[in-house]
Amino acid sequence: AELLERLASPEATIHEPAIDELVRIGKSPLLQALADQRSHVRANAMKGLARLADPTTLDVITVSLSDSDPWVRTWAALA
Repeated sequence: AELLERLASPEATIHEPAIDELVRIGKSPLLQALADQRSHVRANAMKGLARLADPTTLDVITVSLSDSDPWVRTWAALA
């Protein structure tokens, strides 16, 4: 839960290490974060999925291409 909350931080020094740690854990917490109401949390989660490069997340990435937030869409496109 703490890592997921750190994704909400606007400070890169806080959310970037959290993304790295979540990538090491695997896709499950990142997928959970994609359901967050806050767009910056979803964008950071998608950034993590892009770094993870797990082909089993392709369906979720494809759906995220239609997210209301442009950063979520950008990271989905880069994934």
